[in-house]
Amino acid sequence: MARGKLTYNRLILFIILASLFFSFISTMTYSFYLKRHAIEELARDEAKKTSLFVFENLYTAMSKGVAKDEIRHIIDRLNTVDTNLDINVYRSQKVADLFGDDGDSNSARLSDEMVQRAMAGEELLQQHGDDYIRYLYPITTTETCKKCHVNITVGDVNGVIDLKYNISNIRISLNALIKSLITFFIIFMSTIFIFIYVNLKRNVVNPIGTFITSIKNLMARQDLSKRVSLETRISEIKDMESFFNQLLESLQRQFYTDPLTGLPNRRRIFMDVKTCQHCSMAVINIDAFNELNDFYGNAVGDLVLIRVGELLAEVIDPEHCKLYRLGGDEFAILTQSGDSRELFDACLQRAVQILSKSFTLKNDQEISLSITIGAADGSEDILMKSSVALKQARKLKRSYLIYDDSMFAAEEYENNIRWTAVLKEAIADNRLTAFYQPIVNNATGKIEKFETLVRLIEEDGNVVAPYFFLDVAKKSKLYPHITHTVIDKAFETFRDNIYDFSINLSVDDITDESTRRLIESKLSAHPETAKRAVFELLESEGVENYREVIQFITMVKSYGAKVAVDDFGTGYSNFEHLLELQVDYIKIDAVMIKNIDTAKNSELVTETIVEFAKKLGIKTIGEFVHSKDVYEKVKEVGVDYSQGYYFGEPQAALKTTI
Repeated sequence: MARGKLTYNRLILFIILASLFFSFISTMTYSFYLKRHAIEELARDEAKKTSLFVFENLYTAMSKGVAKDEIRHIIDRLNTVDTNLDINVYRSQKVADLFGDDGDSNSARLSDEMVQRAMAGEELLQQHGDDYIRYLYPITTTETCKKCHVNITVGDVNGVIDLKYNISNIRISLNALIKSLITFFIIFMSTIFIFIYVNLKRNVVNPIGTFITSIKNLMARQDLSKRVSLETRISEIKDMESFFNQLLESLQRQFYTDPLTGLPNRRRIFMDVKTCQHCSMAVINIDAFNELNDFYGNAVGDLVLIRVGELLAEVIDPEHCKLYRLGGDEFAILTQSGDSRELFDACLQRAVQILSKSFTLKNDQEISLSITIGAADGSEDILMKSSVALKQARKLKRSYLIYDDSMFAAEEYENNIRWTAVLKEAIADNRLTAFYQPIVNNATGKIEKFETLVRLIEEDGNVVAPYFFLDVAKKSKLYPHITHTVIDKAFETFRDNIYDFSINLSVDDITDESTRRLIESKLSAHPETAKRAVFELLESEGVENYREVIQFITMVKSYGAKVAVDDFGTGYSNFEHLLELQVDYIKIDAVMIKNIDTAKNSELVTETIVEFAKKLGIKTIGEFVHSKDVYEKVKEVGVDYSQGYYFGEPQAALKTTI
């Protein structure tokens, strides 16, 4: 199971949101830095201008001989001009020695470190949080100053102007400006990212989603005739669309075309028959082609097949008929025009005549052939009927036969005889065996059970499903042996593990005395294994011997075994029977499960069965879970267990993990 999948849509959205977040954080950080730097620079400039203004006022007063007290009065008046401004002026020691000192200057020179540094000639700016700054401006001596300050030299510090400046107004103004800029940035960047997201979604994400959906539909329907169309302005994605469609065209040619003759193949004829309301078909076989191939070699055999295809193409009317190579030495002609049988027969007679004559191959080899044709009309099983007619024509040594129902009966009799012989040989050689298909608990996602299924192994190792031989086994009285084999192998396989296992039983098995005895002996001999055994009864079979079924169920449950109804929804649809049969599991019919993700009716019927089963305390199992979409829908409607090729096909060995 895939976990933590990341879609293109989520990836792009994540990138955009992450970019927006980090851009916002970066902007906030840089704005904070700029604000502090701007406040510092603005405050320094304002303070320096104010200091110069104060000095000029004091200098003017001092140059006119204003007394010390008047100087103090001027400073006090300046402090009242701006409530955000606090001004102090401190005399240096030399000025104090010459003109007298004051308490504030003396105290500041002795105890204030910043004043001491300013007296040494250092211009200082100190910021106190976001509220105010302190600026100390040293007043240095010039030549003009020496007229009065006779005890100092140029460059000495005469005093210090100490300003405390409230910067809240500057901070508020800058904060408002920065908030405006950040708001503009967020709106601007969000607009850009939305524009990018919409365009990426329209031109990248949606086309890729369409592309993936097209591939899924292609895999599900196996229809290579469909082409991908992607709505996008991005040239690379349009190139991907073009290249993929070219690939489909190439695959279609390979998938539906015979590589040797260039004719449509067996797959193509099956597709064409599906769209045919009334068809006529002929299967053409080259007589004794294997001998010709062995005598002349494969290269000449291939040339013969190519030439036969060319000659048949000359015989048919391409407007009404289509020629196919089915494989090996067989060709087919199909007409969907509804033309009369006489015209089709005439075409086939010409084919017999032209291929009965000698013809020369490309290597100048002269070849003589004969052909046998089997034909049929209609649309249902027309290829099978044509093949049956061909087989009968070869038996009767006729060049051309049309199918009738008596041929099918003869074919069925032959099939029964053949499979009876195959079954007897398989039983004698111990080539009947059990395969196991996993059943998953939908709540945990883990394999908890297995269904035991019979398989026949042919002499060449080919595995044959019971579809081909089970009916023959019942008719030939070999069926009990198959059931006994499955029971033996199931109890042997699951005797030493923890998994539940199920065995399919028909009414014939339940009413067969030898089968009942075998089951009871296994249950009694293996009591722990018996508790994990489940016997599946086919609901699709009628239950005429209802009492015997009840007795059988009572017997197996006495040993702790459980009972399931298979193919639920097709047979004894009276829910009352489930109560009387004491069913533990309902296996919902595959017809309802296989299309549950797309067929609303199937979903509704399944939900009804699940709801009914839950009220009765019966567990449900969904069969034919063949895809992730079906699995998700089965879980959504509340089915307890799932079984199907999505988790694993039947295998000889137990597959215990998904």
